[in-house]
Amino acid sequence: MIERDALSGSPRELVQQLNTLARTRTSGKDSGVTVSFAPDVDQDCRSMTIATAGKSLGYVLRHICNSCGLVIREAGTNVVIFLPSLPEQETKNLESHVPAGLPKLCAQFRELTGENRYAVADQMSPFLPRCPKTWEKDIGTGVLTGYDYKNPSYVLYKRDVLKLLGTPDRHSNNRKWYYILEPSSSMRRELCITFHEHDYAVSSAVTGSVDENQKPNNGMQADVRSSRH
Repeated sequence: MIERDALSGSPRELVQQLNTLARTRTSGKDSGVTVSFAPDVDQDCRSMTIATAGKSLGYVLRHICNSCGLVIREAGTNVVIFLPSLPEQETKNLESHVPAGLPKLCAQFRELTGENRYAVADQMSPFLPRCPKTWEKDIGTGVLTGYDYKNPSYVLYKRDVLKLLGTPDRHSNNRKWYYILEPSSSMRRELCITFHEHDYAVSSAVTGSVDENQKPNNGMQADVRSSRH
């Protein structure tokens, strides 16, 4: 059981703390459970605080994984945190299911992989799924907004997105997929498809930020294979 009241940090930081807490001294050697991440996991996807007093290591690990869309594999005293396999859902007759004109724009988008495709993404984004707004509240420093994620304008599964847009350039534990739009620009513009915990897209946006020295994002490349581990 963990005696500390709470642990805070990114998944990476939380696991480092858990490994320290789980370590014991036996005959001068470290022993106990060791937790690690698979290489394709985004370990810095978010920050969280978990109430841990009296909780087990397993409880805290499950909390981390449930919050970040991850799964646990145990092998003796070694625990590895993986991405789950992509769900099997996909839409039959996909081109007739999506808004008219979207398949053609998506084909252009795929053909421009590795080139400037900002203009195509800007045209394409309004045709991608949206969820209705349910509430809005101005808190002074900004506006909080709620959405009905159970009722998107139409259902577009992860496998559907792969067929339409191709493999993303990076992702955040398959809850957000990012497609680079201007590879040679210092302004890193991307098309972001958001899923959250759902297997279908709930929103999309064209985003942009200054890319310092055009360095890669944590060295993480997208891994969206149909089965893994």
